Amino acid sequence: MDSWRPAPIESEKYLPGSAASAQHMIADGPYQITSYVPTKSIKLSRNPAWSASADPIRKAYVNNVNITETGTEEANQTVLQTNSTTNGGMEFNSFPPVSALPGLIAAMKHGTTKNFNLGPTSGSNPYLAYNTISPNNNKALTKLPVRQAISYAINRAHLIQDAGGAVVNPPLTHILPTGNGGAEDIPAGFNPYPTNIAKAKSLLKAAGYPNGITLSVVYNSTSTVEPKMFQSMQADMAPAGIKLKAVAVPSADLYTKYAYSLSAAQKGTWDIIMVGWGPDWYGTGALSWFNPLYSCAAKVPNGSGYEQYCSSKLDGMINAALKAPTTSAADQIWAKADKFVTNQAITYQITQSYQPNYHSSFVHNAVYVPSLQNFDPTNVWLSS
Repeated sequence: MDSWRPAPIESEKYLPGSAASAQHMIADGPYQITSYVPTKSIKLSRNPAWSASADPIRKAYVNNVNITETGTEEANQTVLQTNSTTNGGMEFNSFPPVSALPGLIAAMKHGTTKNFNLGPTSGSNPYLAYNTISPNNNKALTKLPVRQAISYAINRAHLIQDAGGAVVNPPLTHILPTGNGGAEDIPAGFNPYPTNIAKAKSLLKAAGYPNGITLSVVYNSTSTVEPKMFQSMQADMAPAGIKLKAVAVPSADLYTKYAYSLSAAQKGTWDIIMVGWGPDWYGTGALSWFNPLYSCAAKVPNGSGYEQYCSSKLDGMINAALKAPTTSAADQIWAKADKFVTNQAITYQITQSYQPNYHSSFVHNAVYVPSLQNFDPTNVWLSS
């Protein structure tokens, strides 16, 4: 569990992220986990400790929530569109595949379906994190010019197309997506790394890599987007002398065995990893980007600083923004922090994504909640 999020004292009985912790999750909402089989199923039933009179937000119309984790995005979409009450009604960490998006977007625009939704996230998913402590290529990723070369070699437009196009995935050329304090203070057109193969080759040569480098890229093999992105990156970056090796892993392993594993970073198991992030709150959520992702204290395993990057200058900006007298003054500091991190080339942002979601016709009151990036399961009701 992230160190800046509160947790009940009972959770201290188990090591965060361990199998024992996963089997003893504490619930304060209307549902509690009654069965969890990793990578296969999660079952929730009513929580006897919850009281409707004390919770005016969640209605909890259904008695049970059963989650099946074994289906693919394509198969799950087919199930939902058949509208069978016995097979499934909503998605959980599984979204309409890219191939289905053009038809669903068109149906939404024409008013022929109410089951599909494109919701704002104020997030970025996926983005690329660079392992700055990787021993590979004679510690190449410790060098700013090498990281900059990688960023110049990527073609963002191709990755956005892989993700379903700019309607679902508008481009993002810096850290903060629209909707986070400071994002609106970034100058229009700020893009320090437009695709430039010649520039990438020149930087690599100057850094001592005239023959290029080979990088291992971790991505979610069960995604309908990330494998395509890897293939595009592999083709686009090769002319710059950057060879990519695939480390395709299931969703269940991506964070636990790679992103949040200090030993995996230290061993150079990966050089680039596809991860995602969204703010903990909206409107003034810049802190929930820079503190858990980029501050010195955020380095894995203490936070979500997958890149293992640390800068006292950035930490100073974070502290200054927290002490700013007004929101406007803080936003100006966050904008400076954004440009600083972007110029350090420790991550590469691709898109400020909208989240596509779909539900079956028998699911009603499916209200999209940005913090869940999904429909709220505690307020839906079903018809037969």
